[in-house]
Amino acid sequence: KRRVSRAACSIGRRDIGAQGSRIKDFEAGREFSTGSAAAVICELPFSLLFLAVIAYLGGYIALVPVAMLAVSTGVGLVAMPRIAVLSAQAASAERLKQELTVETLGGMRAIKYTGADATWLARYRDLSGKAALRNFHMAQFSSLLETYSHVVIIGSGFAIVIFGALRIEAGEMTVGRPGGMPVAGLAGVAAVTG
Repeated sequence: KRRVSRAACSIGRRDIGAQGSRIKDFEAGREFSTGSAAAVICELPFSLLFLAVIAYLGGYIALVPVAMLAVSTGVGLVAMPRIAVLSAQAASAERLKQELTVETLGGMRAIKYTGADATWLARYRDLSGKAALRNFHMAQFSSLLETYSHVVIIGSGFAIVIFGALRIEAGEMTVGRPGGMPVAGLAGVAAVTG
């Protein structure tokens, strides 16, 4: 809010690096408001409704998605520090690369006159490689967490079906009731795990 309310003249006097940083801040805010975190917040009430439907139809079978949500929450809490470290490393590497780019563009004549092209190119290549590697590690860890969430969703649906079949076999519920439970369970778990 503070960044949006600044006067245009105060923004125009900043150097290019500061303006780039401000744009990245806006991008981070946009990603939060349009990304998976916003979707999870919006879908959370519906996941509680789905859990209530499963509890109504299947009784203790509702504990399956609750257990999966607890495990996913635990994994998410454990993964958060690693995500923060990877994100900070990627942002730092990108910032250093951006600073070198701005410095290079600002001193292009001096670099050419002194014959330091190769040195600056090697510095850029090094920083660019580090930034690409940091972004790769961040994307790889993100992909791992996304794969985990899909496994949890599928495992939750599978467990609901198995426990429903066991309750049908024991005569505790009819065949028609478990039909809606996997759908409700998957929707509830998917809403929270992303």
